[in-house]
Amino acid sequence: MTVTSKFFREATERQFDALLARYGFKRTKSEDEKFSFSVSYRADQRYVNIGATLHPHDYPYYLWLKFGEGSDEFPESDWNAIPLWLIVQHQSAATYTEEKDLYDISMSLTEADAEAKLRRVRESCEAFGLPFLEGNLALFGQLRATQNGQREPYRIYTPKKGGGYAMSYEEGSAHLKERFSNSAPKPWWKLW
Repeated sequence: MTVTSKFFREATERQFDALLARYGFKRTKSEDEKFSFSVSYRADQRYVNIGATLHPHDYPYYLWLKFGEGSDEFPESDWNAIPLWLIVQHQSAATYTEEKDLYDISMSLTEADAEAKLRRVRESCEAFGLPFLEGNLALFGQLRATQNGQREPYRIYTPKKGGGYAMSYEEGSAHLKERFSNSAPKPWWKLW
């Protein structure tokens, strides 16, 4: 692959810094490693995270843009966020079909292709993420609750004395599932 994670990170900043600043978001993280990049923006409790994995073990490579509310650190960020494509899918089946390849990163991607892809992601973000960017979290909360209501907490498999494994749910993720499966906005004092 000719496009580096550093190029992706820099192109993301070029495409998103000005757009997100218009809605009060500031870049808070910008990292690139050999096989990944991640750029995060925050406006109070809301955040936008754009990144990709380019690791050979993760092939096919993919790009993401997610909207979240709360901490942008794992594991909470795994539960408090939804991908942009979920909003697109909810609002326009036709656009969702047109954008299906938007998050795929091919091995033959050039820097010009990567820049164009991130421009398309920015345009989709502007078209479908506007309510979230403006602070209207109604649809975001509804979709997040639906997404998390359909997920299981993280599973833990523990060896049993007589052989085999016992499955249990990881307590922290069970709490996060419950917390973020409710679409009603929570008062600030119940967020912790």
